[in-house]
Amino acid sequence: MKPRALKADPTMMAQKTARSIPSTANYGKPGIASSLVVALFVSIFPWWVFRGAEYIDRENNLFFIDRLANKLYWFDFDSLLSKIMNEWGWNFLLLISVENLGLSGAQILGLIAFVSFLVASFFIVRGRQPGYAFLLFNPLFIDFVVSQSRLALTMSILTVGYLLYKRGSRAFIAPLVIAPFIHTSSILFIFLIGVALIFQNYVPARTSLRFFIATTTGLIISILTGPLLVTVLSSLEDRRVNYEDMNSPLIYTLFWICLYFYYFLINFATNSAKTDVFYISVSVLSIVVFGLVFGGYPIRFVAACFPFIVSSFFELPGRFRHLIFIYYFAMTFALWFFWLV
Repeated sequence: MKPRALKADPTMMAQKTARSIPSTANYGKPGIASSLVVALFVSIFPWWVFRGAEYIDRENNLFFIDRLANKLYWFDFDSLLSKIMNEWGWNFLLLISVENLGLSGAQILGLIAFVSFLVASFFIVRGRQPGYAFLLFNPLFIDFVVSQSRLALTMSILTVGYLLYKRGSRAFIAPLVIAPFIHTSSILFIFLIGVALIFQNYVPARTSLRFFIATTTGLIISILTGPLLVTVLSSLEDRRVNYEDMNSPLIYTLFWICLYFYYFLINFATNSAKTDVFYISVSVLSIVVFGLVFGGYPIRFVAACFPFIVSSFFELPGRFRHLIFIYYFAMTFALWFFWLV
């Protein structure tokens, strides 16, 4: 009798992938406490006063929430594509928060900042020392969770989905379904993270092919969000078709560009296996590198995937890890200095 071929079990594959990373369940009370304290402080502190300037995106969100009628009342979401392109889920969430819970715009955005920073902190401290939550105390990431509320919420949802996947839970599908209705660009982040998770299972470790695939993923996203952005949005009749190039100055992106090439050297100079977090970071950093050619807004990808990048520092061998933390703290200090001056 001919034996039947065994089918791959996605749950077992996810569990196999998770063996080389810290346990997602190992937070401990100190880790939870530190994450709660830092997240609460970030969400209630008036950063716009501290930096001496208002956040334009935050002010726009407050205006739309507090002054205008919810989009669900006047826009015709007549198709699935329309619901995704016009972020039906975001408007539904605002409707429930304002009319059912009685929350103001400031309370909603503060709650989103709290949840976003809390999820990111949990991601960093899992299986590590609770003090590592303060690694996220960086102006770039604080700006992101305070001002880019919709994308920050979306990345929190995707991070939860990532952690569920790493624990072998099929519930990870739910965040993947929800995220595009909150922010359309989540599709790009699902693609970026998904590629790293897929080749983690099928591409042999300790090979240059993984680094090449991760870089190619960044190249594709850089092209889509750079020279092809207007073409893609026009074909979808998207309201944001008149996007301006918001590429950051070279001095602002220099650290991330150097970090990409540092990871390039480490990948070929060391024989240690890297997890998907490392290659997700490589993809994001390559977007910054290719942004020098294709433009776009690569720093937004760095801010959105900031917890993944910081977490990737811990995967580096001892002497390489110590050096990158020195550079990271120097960069963070410089950002705080320029923010205050």
